[in-house]
Amino acid sequence: MTEAAGLLDELLDNVVRPLLIGGEVRPLEPVGEALAVEAVSGTVSSSVAWVDVQIARETEARKLCAIDTLPALSRDEWLLLFAFNDLLQATNATLTGTFGSSRPDTLLSMARALIARASAPATIGEALARHATFARLMAPERIDTRVAWWTGSETFRGCEPPKRLLYWRGLRRVTTNEERVRLQHMAADTDFNDAWLRTLNLLLRATPLTDLASADRAEPAFGWTGAALSLIRLDAGHTLALRTLERTGRAPAIAAALGQAAQDIAVPEAVPVAEALVHSLNALPTVRTA
Repeated sequence: MTEAAGLLDELLDNVVRPLLIGGEVRPLEPVGEALAVEAVSGTVSSSVAWVDVQIARETEARKLCAIDTLPALSRDEWLLLFAFNDLLQATNATLTGTFGSSRPDTLLSMARALIARASAPATIGEALARHATFARLMAPERIDTRVAWWTGSETFRGCEPPKRLLYWRGLRRVTTNEERVRLQHMAADTDFNDAWLRTLNLLLRATPLTDLASADRAEPAFGWTGAALSLIRLDAGHTLALRTLERTGRAPAIAAALGQAAQDIAVPEAVPVAEALVHSLNALPTVRTA
């Protein structure tokens, strides 16, 4: 049995299912390009997790259009999910291994290599399927716990503090404070934050509908891509994007972000395509919430 055998099942159970339906995401040990590429040629055997994931994806897609089923996770989607795994591990301060002090930069490079291997969606159906997988990409939060006592303090990022630090609370004046840290802020206090945000942005750009649906994010800043413009250039793609953005409940904020970003589109012929979506968003009479 190779090292890659079983990786799809592990990723499905620990990362993909909780990402899609909620729960605690538990990233695997860093995977990297070579191992991920080998793994995606395999098959999934975890039937229960697979059914949960397929139901979640189809439920998400049916919010936007009438479909019976979605195709199984594509090779490119698996590669992007492995990239997401390694992106999360870049902020894991407890991870030990051979990377040493260059660990975050190495892991982010590994994630970017995987993202680069994934092609942009070639059809509207592929864009829908990819969004069904990554619609909750920006949802994960990390719980950081700061423990303070009479002689010092320490913050535990994404893990429980040791019980020994919580003993004798009154005598040692122990206090704890939990903070929920959103995905885009998980590297905010590190020296690799710029590389982290650049990698997250590349991951978002690989799934155009998801990218558009989070365009009002502060970081990483949204920018129009060829994939997004190609999608909404078609009437069916425009309609699909409009439905996706309407369902966020944040259409005005997203329209403002899309309009602002349109000023930086390098190809003049593409500007009206972006502006048409902005106009459609601004013309919505009401906003539905998901």
